[in-house]
Amino acid sequence: MTPKITNSFITQADAQTFSDYITKYKDTERFDTHVGLAHKEGEAARAVFPERTRPSDHIEIKEVVDKYANLFIEQLTKDYDHPNPLHFYGISITRLTAGVQLRIHRDIHTVGPVIKYSGVMYLNDDWDGGEITFLDEFTPKSKFDIYEDDMEGLVYKPNAGDLFTFPAEAWHGGRKITRGSRDAVVLWATDSTDHIFHW
Repeated sequence: MTPKITNSFITQADAQTFSDYITKYKDTERFDTHVGLAHKEGEAARAVFPERTRPSDHIEIKEVVDKYANLFIEQLTKDYDHPNPLHFYGISITRLTAGVQLRIHRDIHTVGPVIKYSGVMYLNDDWDGGEITFLDEFTPKSKFDIYEDDMEGLVYKPNAGDLFTFPAEAWHGGRKITRGSRDAVVLWATDSTDHIFHW
């Protein structure tokens, strides 16, 4: 599975706005923060809304969220021939530090096929390891399978500002972050009018 890549999708100033928000609130109830699960190392901090927190808790970044929600849907419309109109579903603002490795997963969440497409905006690139990985075929063996190089999937190291989009049902994960912190914003799209994002 090959993602679509849009370079320089998010401006440096807007990326900094998101990163500053993580720094300001990652140790509050707005974020779910825990030790990395794969290796019991590092720290993973995520603000996921509307699934885990109320959008109104994050109202101070409404302008920048709305901006990229709209641009994300526009980009998906250009890149994919989806049969129905797409709508913004939700967002995850994340910081992963050295020692964290994303498990292999699909972005279908608890609402099943409601989420159709995912996008990852990378806010910085001053980190090592942590590349995003994709597998065409994958059979889970546990609840926390992690990517190994012998799986021979597609591996990408993004640049700051890049957007990666892909069908939400695609199997993807990451390599272990070995240096620095990786800040990113995950966006989701749906074609269900019952699940359109609202503040």
